[in-house]
Amino acid sequence: RDSARKERTLAEEMEQMAAELRTPERKVTVDIRIGDVAEEIINAGTEADMIVMMTHGRGAAGRVIFGSMADRVVRHGSTPTLLVRVGELTRSPKVPDRIVCALDGSPIAERGVPAAVRLAKALDLPLHFVRNVGLQDVKAALRDARTDWLAPSDMHPELYDQTLNQIRDEAIAYLKAKEEEIKPEWPRVSTELLEGSVPFTLMWAVDVDDILVITTRGQGGYKRWSLGSVAEKLIREAPCPVFLERGPEDTTN
Repeated sequence: RDSARKERTLAEEMEQMAAELRTPERKVTVDIRIGDVAEEIINAGTEADMIVMMTHGRGAAGRVIFGSMADRVVRHGSTPTLLVRVGELTRSPKVPDRIVCALDGSPIAERGVPAAVRLAKALDLPLHFVRNVGLQDVKAALRDARTDWLAPSDMHPELYDQTLNQIRDEAIAYLKAKEEEIKPEWPRVSTELLEGSVPFTLMWAVDVDDILVITTRGQGGYKRWSLGSVAEKLIREAPCPVFLERGPEDTTN
């Protein structure tokens, strides 16, 4: 009896909230499910275009915590998910000012582009593509050129600069091409090349009023940005909401 009363009370509260959001153009429904919370959110999300969830702030020791339910939904769900961290934005909510889409030149990251364009068009916001270059790219380029056996002390000082300049030029050309590709569909598009360590440059590049779009690899976690590294840090510490677009299915760790 207690459980039934609580369920009725919850249904009434949810319906009241839904009624405040309904308009002639906006349909709002209430769906109350019983069971494991994360599993039910994931199941409900299979019929939705997007899941919106809150994440937590900082724990007792000052450590930023993700939140177990949000973590499970992100790791095991298949629906694009918007994560909003508790903070100023949730205390004083407002429409975002810009959609920022993080790219790294890979096909995986580019899967976030259509989602970023849809968000920009739906919210009538400018779209901003960013790409980061830095030490990790130089190392990858030297490794591909089979010069990774050189110790930093043995490396010619000009080799690093030459490689970085080449990577920088390629990244700028890539962003320009992406801008020209998107402009016919959404003309309010701009690009920015970031230099430095990921994810810090990405966090500095976004503002509290942005939505940052990144791509996951599907139900296995993250590929280019592995959970526990860049993507996790962005989710936990970026000043703005983070939209996770799902990449190809991959259940490997």
